[in-house]
Amino acid sequence: MPLSAEIPVTMGGSAIELYGDSVDATYTALGVPIDLADYHGFSAARWEIVYDSTAASISHVVDLVDENGTVYASLTLPAGQDHTRTEVSFTPSGSHTYSVKIHGSLADPYALLLVTSTIWLKVVDSDRVRIQILLEDAHDGSGAAGVWDNGTTDNLKSYDMAITTTTYGNAASSVNFTNGDEFSIRVKVDSGKTLYLYSVCLFVTLDCAEKCQVYVPLGTIELTCIGTGFFDLGSRVKLNTSGAGATWFYEATAKRSGSNPQDTRLKDAGVNDSGISGTSDVTGSALSPFPTTGFARLRSGALTFTDGHRLMVFGTEGPGFFEGLFLGLPAFVLAVIEGTPCRHTPDWAAICAGARKCNFVIQPERDCSFTKKTDCRTRPG
Repeated sequence: MPLSAEIPVTMGGSAIELYGDSVDATYTALGVPIDLADYHGFSAARWEIVYDSTAASISHVVDLVDENGTVYASLTLPAGQDHTRTEVSFTPSGSHTYSVKIHGSLADPYALLLVTSTIWLKVVDSDRVRIQILLEDAHDGSGAAGVWDNGTTDNLKSYDMAITTTTYGNAASSVNFTNGDEFSIRVKVDSGKTLYLYSVCLFVTLDCAEKCQVYVPLGTIELTCIGTGFFDLGSRVKLNTSGAGATWFYEATAKRSGSNPQDTRLKDAGVNDSGISGTSDVTGSALSPFPTTGFARLRSGALTFTDGHRLMVFGTEGPGFFEGLFLGLPAFVLAVIEGTPCRHTPDWAAICAGARKCNFVIQPERDCSFTKKTDCRTRPG
């Protein structure tokens, strides 16, 4: 019984900001590969999005599709909704790359805003999982001649990856990490060239998974000010914590301007899928102080969440017009999940404990002997 958890796979980062067109559009550049063979003990899946339809005059439709255009789930989004979270259950199959399709509308083009899109995969007693670590969100980051860093994490480790294609696609290479490594994305482009980054992820496949760290990305810069700070309305996510056996943390990378130590923290929005009414601070989640000289990563102590509640990112406001907190997105809710030890070989002591009769087939070429048929104190071979 190694691990039980709900694993998030985010499409395009923590903020995709896709607008509906007058024609159907499938955003293949934001597709995420999912092979169920990497998720032993798979039991259920849900697709969660945050959208804004305040500019829409009619409802709009979004689909979850694979590389063949097969529709796995569909959501009809009503007009007039301000940064609203919704979800639908679906059944993935085999190995596919999943993308978002927004149905076009001649009558109401460019009126629907899709802010986030995440697939959640639930596994039970799993000894193999694939964890996504988001390094860059889909804010259309670009690199020119030289080096560009997005400040997602401290640049203590870097790994080069050559990309020569000019089309949308996945670039994969394998690297080895040691415990405690910190890393970030570094982009270097030839003079006169431009590289657009829509999504950058590190995938970690764990075999015999006894312990894992699951990253839930938050933060979209879809902000609203309430006088004492800013809510990120697009960051809302429903967290299912029951059965995971996890220890939870909040982690963010930021810098600040001014002398006041503004903080970022998590807000509990209860079961509300929109608005900020009734939200409350998650005790112990405030992160501060961040430096003024550059981005730094801070992590909270262990936090307590309520199963099924929605979480949002909040940042306090500085007293001066030019004072504020600059988040290097994404921020994360982290779950450190521990299961039970995996066993690669039979546990003969457990097998033979209390056995009334054991039969062994003795290979002729081996020198094996037993004092009597019911003696299990010696391992065969």
